[in-house]
Amino acid sequence: MELPPLKVIYFFGLLGIWLLSDSIFICTAHAEIKSITVSVDGVACPFCAYGIEKKIKSLKGVTEIKILLNAGTVTLKCAENKCPAFADVRSAVKDAGFTPRLMKITAHGTIIVDEAKGLLFKFNESDPPIPLTDLERNLKEKALLFAENNVRVELIAEVLRLDGDVWALSPKKVEEVAN
Repeated sequence: MELPPLKVIYFFGLLGIWLLSDSIFICTAHAEIKSITVSVDGVACPFCAYGIEKKIKSLKGVTEIKILLNAGTVTLKCAENKCPAFADVRSAVKDAGFTPRLMKITAHGTIIVDEAKGLLFKFNESDPPIPLTDLERNLKEKALLFAENNVRVELIAEVLRLDGDVWALSPKKVEEVAN
């Protein structure tokens, strides 16, 4: 049996790395995030908006961007099964020369109860869940009920950076997702 030339092996090795890199750099834990909204300081003109739009569009998984100058917000819609990591969104805003502030998401998933960690939000089966913090009493009761019944929910929450690349969600609304 004749072995393939070294160039063929090298090509397929590079192809494999390229295919893997697409899944490595997309934050699959956020596969069920529908949208991310970032409050941005200093967005005052269409030129500012264009600079941010250009940086956000370069992120993998972004399908649509809406910038509201008066509100100072940037909202990006995520492709199904792909969404940029929270840190990448913040970096894109910074790279455009602006300061990202409050970040909110709309996401689908399930709420689970962990005796040691409390309430967690699980986007999908393969990735670790994210802690839920600062729940108002009525939201906590609702979240516990959804967790007990393993109900798929839509969560609207503020995204909080705890430490380094550790994130948490502070829910503002939790509703059952119609199947």
